[in-house]
Amino acid sequence: DGLRLDAMDNAPASFWRDVRALVKSKRRDVVLLGEVVHDALWNVAESRGVDVVTDFRIRDAFVAFFAHRTMDAPAFVDALRFAKHRTGPFPASYRLGFLDNHDTARFLSLARNEARLRAAIATLLFLEETAWITYGTEAHLAAFTGERVLDASWPERKAMPDPSTIASTTANETVEIVRALCAARRRVSPAGVRVLEARGARLVLAR
Repeated sequence: DGLRLDAMDNAPASFWRDVRALVKSKRRDVVLLGEVVHDALWNVAESRGVDVVTDFRIRDAFVAFFAHRTMDAPAFVDALRFAKHRTGPFPASYRLGFLDNHDTARFLSLARNEARLRAAIATLLFLEETAWITYGTEAHLAAFTGERVLDASWPERKAMPDPSTIASTTANETVEIVRALCAARRRVSPAGVRVLEARGARLVLAR
């Protein structure tokens, strides 16, 4: 179980420390997930005590490489490495990687290509970081309106479709891929991801 702490920058650190102390006094195993847009992720861990924090720079890299194709594989690998080191001395699980959320455009709205969406989901779930799959991303929900100012992506906030309607579409294949990869994440070693090849648009990883 966990709590998502919305807009952490809009409340003082003392408030979040009190929230953590109260929650952890009731249940030590509850995960506190902080929504933070800025780059000073280490400060949130040290001063406010969250367990996991959103890393928008990881999303930026995924959008550039998989959706827009404005970044090649070597640059994508470098971007992920930079995201790791800039966070500070925290485990990879502290950073929350995601393709989209309720404040952004759907990844498929940007990629406009189901194969790219699947490749991005597979890569995200292959990494060491904690992975966030927004409801409906695996079901190909998208408004195709393009990226908007953060927190203004209202057209993308669609209702989750009936599961029976997904089965007849190619989205069902994506749903099954997500299920398989989530199961695989529980079995694979937590050791770091190795880059076997990064050339042009070709990226080969091993874990």
